[in-house]
Amino acid sequence: MPQFFVSKGALRSGTFLLDPSESSHAGSSRRLKPLDLLQLFDGEGGRYLARFERWVGNKIQGRLLNSLEAPRPARPIRLYWGLGKAKKWEFVLEAGCELGAQAFIPVLMERSIRRPEAASFNQKKKRWDSLLLQACKRCNRAERPALEDLQSLPEALHRAQVGGVLLAAWEKETRTSWRALLPKDVSTPIHLFIGPEGGFSDAEIGRIRAAGGRTFSLGPYNLRTELAALVAMALLLHTHA
Repeated sequence: MPQFFVSKGALRSGTFLLDPSESSHAGSSRRLKPLDLLQLFDGEGGRYLARFERWVGNKIQGRLLNSLEAPRPARPIRLYWGLGKAKKWEFVLEAGCELGAQAFIPVLMERSIRRPEAASFNQKKKRWDSLLLQACKRCNRAERPALEDLQSLPEALHRAQVGGVLLAAWEKETRTSWRALLPKDVSTPIHLFIGPEGGFSDAEIGRIRAAGGRTFSLGPYNLRTELAALVAMALLLHTHA
């Protein structure tokens, strides 16, 4: 059953009103008609079974029939990604959302190829929020992950010390695997740091460790930064301690 986004402000007294964009998708692309059933999500974890009743101008109006159970990621993972090329960042956002990342934090590191000003970088968040919304629709996810502003490594490490465990995938780590560092309590937040193309510098690893972070290996081969992010998330999300 197709899933469409509806903001919480458009849910009132058991009814819903889709915005023009979602209404066009439902009516033109999906060819839904009055009395058809559809699935809605509000981006905050709520999911609903609903019925299309009528058009109100260029918006679809309908009735909520009941709430549906929304699957949750196995663990809360916040991904701190060493900033790389724009296409790779967008790939990480979409695929990471489908894997179950709770939040994405772009981090400017020593070996980041792109070194944009934070203000110009953050102006593109509207596009990236839209990519995350589309990924939620594709993978049947009800909760849109958070997308935070561009940060320096010290800022990101400060944020990551609020609770949970701080982990970094590092190609020079040869002794410790992700299994050894996985929290037994699945509710423990994981702050996952991935270096940019070229990896972390030794000084950055020193800062991560000084902040209480632990490094782990993803195997004998060096992975591209976007692949390392997705492999690490998949292993941490779907491995039992």
